[in-house]
Amino acid sequence: MAKRQVLSGLNIFWRMILGYLVVIFLVVAISAYSILSLNKINRLANSILSIDQQVIDIEKKMTDSLLAQAQNEQKYFVTRDESYLNLYLSQQQAFAEHFSQLAPLLSSAEEIALKDRIRELFSSYSSRLPLIPSSPSSLLSPSSIDKQTSRPATTGSSSPNPVAAEDSKTTIDELTSSLEKLIGLRQLMINQKMEQLRQMGNQASLITQIFVVASLVLCLILAFFITRSISRPLRKIEKMTEYIGDLNFDHHLDLGVHSPRELAQLAQSFSQMADRLKEIDEMKNNFISHVSHELRTPLTSINEAGDLLLDGVGGEITSRQEHLLQIIKQCTERLIKMVNNLLDLSKMEAGMMNYEFVQASLREIILHSLQELDLLARKKSIRLEVQLEDNLPLLKMDVDRMQEVVDNLLSNAVKFTPEGGTVRIEARQVTSFLQVSVSDTGPGIPPEYQSRIFEKFQGIKSGRTSQTKGTGLGLSIASHIVKAHGGKIWVESTEGKGSTFYFSLPLTAALEKDFPGEKKEK
Repeated sequence: MAKRQVLSGLNIFWRMILGYLVVIFLVVAISAYSILSLNKINRLANSILSIDQQVIDIEKKMTDSLLAQAQNEQKYFVTRDESYLNLYLSQQQAFAEHFSQLAPLLSSAEEIALKDRIRELFSSYSSRLPLIPSSPSSLLSPSSIDKQTSRPATTGSSSPNPVAAEDSKTTIDELTSSLEKLIGLRQLMINQKMEQLRQMGNQASLITQIFVVASLVLCLILAFFITRSISRPLRKIEKMTEYIGDLNFDHHLDLGVHSPRELAQLAQSFSQMADRLKEIDEMKNNFISHVSHELRTPLTSINEAGDLLLDGVGGEITSRQEHLLQIIKQCTERLIKMVNNLLDLSKMEAGMMNYEFVQASLREIILHSLQELDLLARKKSIRLEVQLEDNLPLLKMDVDRMQEVVDNLLSNAVKFTPEGGTVRIEARQVTSFLQVSVSDTGPGIPPEYQSRIFEKFQGIKSGRTSQTKGTGLGLSIASHIVKAHGGKIWVESTEGKGSTFYFSLPLTAALEKDFPGEKKEK
């Protein structure tokens, strides 16, 4: 448990170092095993080349020497040529030297037994050799394997003893057979070592492959967990930034105890920042709501006073005074509308807006909005086009709020469409929704505004004027109203070619349920 806590507290740097150390350890382990296996194979191969092959070569030389001795012996007794005797003695000496080289290289019990048997047979063969006549030219030093046999000069018979010759032939055959057995044993040992080499090579190859595969799997698992321990907190932080960018400050970041310390500290800072931004946003909303409440009463009084003065309650007024009073009335009504919008938006954001849902026709709402905007459209020579499907179904809606949505979209379209342009509104049923679209031929909306056009105070700057039109509340209010009816609202626009605003409302009773942040009254 303590070890897990220590690992959990590692920062990104030490997590990466730990991963590299594990990889290095695995590489070193595989390399060490490969080197040890190669050393074993090398030692075994060297023993075959330096010992076993040498033993076979010596044994073959001994066989050749033995056969040469037998041939020279027969030739000497037939020809009495001392050169054959000398050849015989030199081959005998060579056999003895080869035997002395071979003896230390033999290791198995069978080989040692054969070695002793060869010594015994060769001693017997040398001791039974017929006596050689003396000659002034053949004074050679006698030689034998165990220094026990000598060749004194005599004046014997000139022909060999048949019994001795037969015994010599038998002894030669036994010696040759023993040497062949010795060669066979050593060849068997070589074959066994070669098989051992093959098995060692296969085993080393298999174990190395298993080692490599296991190491790769372990490295992949380690890389996965290290990467995930870094990427998952980063994705959460990225998601948190999106929430903050959407002005949603209610989410808090919890990366868990296994996250790197740097990211945990960053998450804590993000949470603190979100809390602080939430406090600031609440203070701003409270301030706007309070100021709006405080402004609505005096503005209403000013508006009523202006109406009374225009009605002549304060006495007769001149045309100049009437013009000024009309300006005051228009500005006051505009301020009252702005204050009411601010109060409505505050209620919608707080989930305190009440809606009165009734069965109504969206066609009538659209036609009413067109009638009110017809005069403004004529002044700008804007053509209004309407395409409504026949037999549009009735919807359960708050008529006044939905009228506000349509009025807002149409007024924005007329406002941003240049003189001589076209504004088009359509309404049609799409599957289980009724979809309304409002298109214009205005300057369009820049791409950087389209993602946040429905946020409050996001006024649209026209491409043909530097003046920002509107307060940036209308679309935000429209978005809240549509969502409260269970629908959705969006925009499609190409800068320089105009915009199309869409909203869709469900035809089913799904809108009976409450949606987050809104209250409805039936």
